[in-house]
Amino acid sequence: MAGSLAPSGLEQAFADVPRLFFTLPLSGEIMARSIIRAHRELWAVLIAFLLLGGVYSTVTPLFEAPDEIQHYFHIKHIADGKGLPVLRPEEEVLYGQEGGQPSLYYALGALTTFWIDTDDAEGLLDY
Repeated sequence: MAGSLAPSGLEQAFADVPRLFFTLPLSGEIMARSIIRAHRELWAVLIAFLLLGGVYSTVTPLFEAPDEIQHYFHIKHIADGKGLPVLRPEEEVLYGQEGGQPSLYYALGALTTFWIDTDDAEGLLDY
C-alpha cells in the first residue's frame, strides 16, 4: 500500500505518549513553553507552595516555629565539633528529641554555620 497515510506499528504503539517528546528539535523557548503548558497544574501547585512557604517564613519570627530551637541546637552541637548527638534519657540537652533525627540535614547546616560565633546562644534562651 505505497503512499498510504495509515499509521505504522511504531506510531500506533506510541500514540498515547505526549507529542512533546517527538517534536525535537525545538528551540529552548518553544520547548519551555510546551513543558509549562503540558504541566500547568503542577506549576500552579509549585508556585503556590513557594509563595505560602515564603509568607510563612517571613511572618514567623526566628525561633518561634515548633521545635526550631531544638533543630538549631542540634546543628550547633555538630558545628561545635562535638560529633553527632547521643540520646541519653537521664541527660537534659538543648537539642532534645531532635538528636535522634537522621543527621545529614544537620551536618549540612553545621557546614554552613560553623564559622559563626554562637558561644552565647544558650544564654539568649528565654523560655
